[in-house]
Amino acid sequence: AFGDRNAGAGKPISISGITLGGPDAGNYVLGSTIAAGTGSITQLALATWTGSAGDGLWATPGNWSGSALPDAANVAAVLIPAGSGSVTFTSALPATTLQAITSDRPVVQTGGTLISSGLTLSTSAGINLGSPANQISSLLATNQGSGDVVIRNSVPLVIAGIANSAGSVNVVNTGAVVTTGLVSASGNVDVTANSPLSIGVPGVTAGGGITLTASNLTSAGNLTLDGPITSGSSVLLTAGNNLVQNSSVLGASGVTASVGGSISYGPFATSNNAPVRYTTGGVDVTPPPTERLSGTPAAQTDVLVTFLDLFEAAVQEQQAGVLATNPDGSKRKKTDDAIVTEGEICR
Repeated sequence: AFGDRNAGAGKPISISGITLGGPDAGNYVLGSTIAAGTGSITQLALATWTGSAGDGLWATPGNWSGSALPDAANVAAVLIPAGSGSVTFTSALPATTLQAITSDRPVVQTGGTLISSGLTLSTSAGINLGSPANQISSLLATNQGSGDVVIRNSVPLVIAGIANSAGSVNVVNTGAVVTTGLVSASGNVDVTANSPLSIGVPGVTAGGGITLTASNLTSAGNLTLDGPITSGSSVLLTAGNNLVQNSSVLGASGVTASVGGSISYGPFATSNNAPVRYTTGGVDVTPPPTERLSGTPAAQTDVLVTFLDLFEAAVQEQQAGVLATNPDGSKRKKTDDAIVTEGEICR
């Protein structure tokens, strides 16, 4: 017998109660009635929820087909079909390693540790992986029904994408967070990294508010925006250290950025819709140029707006210095030694 039921290779095997049988058994003598060896238990590819035990607890073997409990590293993926009630993952479970959770009913984690080098979540009723002890290195999540996607985590996290078509997204991580795919929600999007937070080119979009926070809890809280941030409500940016904005940040109800260190803008940095307020150490600083062109891709808009704003400001400054307004509203030169106006010949 194996010492435990957990999947693994080179596991010790103990053998006892060895006897001789057959018509010639009496001609032989066993040196021992016990033996030992090693063997392997293969990880189960999929465990399916039945809920037969009726308590809604992940840790109850009777709730899984064949009593194949997905704990430790015994199962690669779980399937939870539609049904009444939710499934609760508690601290009664040992640290559990998974690659995928597919669920058509709510999943709620109240304790314990979920470990994954790459976790795929496909849900239709929301999922709350609420234990801060989780160790998820990479995440791809999709929720297509009513409910929120909530993630708590304790190691550096790469978000390959989160899409919630009928709820909000809330991520709090002790380590750094990097997004490489689009993070979107019909509700709010809140991402907190207690360390650096970097938003990749696909960006973040939400029907509600967007809050992006990089704190100095474990290392310098730098916030880097390389993709567009688009909110149907307001945008709140908080960086314990520095903010680098290389993209548009657009909030229908305004944008607020509060930074402990420095703020720098790339050529594509824009903002829109008052109030727009950027501060460093509580002191107001100049925000990015205003986004004014609708229906244009973000990168094109950023270039056009930045150029037009600067050009218009330069022209107005020159006109104010050399032109005066006549009573009829027409313009005239203040002095003879000035710029050439419309209708004049340059000499």
